[in-house]
Amino acid sequence: MDENEKILSGAQPEQDGATAEKKPGVGERIKAFFTVENLKALFSRENRKKTIAVILGVIVVIGVVCGVISYNSPASVAQRFAKTWCVSDYKVNDSTLVGGKYYWFGDEDEQEWLEYQSKWCDEDFSSMTDYYTYMKTERDETLYDEYGKYKITTRVSKEKDVRVGKLLDDDDIVGTLDTLDIDEERVKAAKLVTVKLHIDGEDDSDRLTYEVQLVRIGLAWRVIDWTVKIG
Repeated sequence: MDENEKILSGAQPEQDGATAEKKPGVGERIKAFFTVENLKALFSRENRKKTIAVILGVIVVIGVVCGVISYNSPASVAQRFAKTWCVSDYKVNDSTLVGGKYYWFGDEDEQEWLEYQSKWCDEDFSSMTDYYTYMKTERDETLYDEYGKYKITTRVSKEKDVRVGKLLDDDDIVGTLDTLDIDEERVKAAKLVTVKLHIDGEDDSDRLTYEVQLVRIGLAWRVIDWTVKIG
């Protein structure tokens, strides 16, 4: 191509003995973009509203992403499990478990499990919604009778990594995965989270400690086992 074509195409002029010019990195390009002239153009009267809208949109997206990451972190899942277990909010609690509601069914199907729970509670549960509502209502009354008006708070006191191989040495853990038809190879990481729960009521108060064992399957952290003790 001739010189005019080279200029129009943006081709770099050839120099004898010179090496190809190094392309600027991402950082350099960002720095070059945020010049005084460019910022003046972005916030000019014509572009100001559009620029502000774009910035606000980016902030919202970043906030949503950070919120999702935080909500699904091992510590957050463990705290959510502890609180909902304490108040028998099993609908939310089941969402924190490996396998969800199927964690409880074992070799039974949902209807068989509901029939067993109906006999145990002397109720007639035709759906999981019936079961969730009954258990939450009963627990609310029990807690109010014991503590009066109360507030529950949780905090994570310890979080530690657990070697997956060691976790899978536990026959109960392996049995749970097997019952839920989850291949052991899908467990990519494990953590043990200690949650301190405080029930602060008008008439009484209590402190509970939850040791919550979580596993990561895919991108999701879920509870697979736990213990609770007073204090």
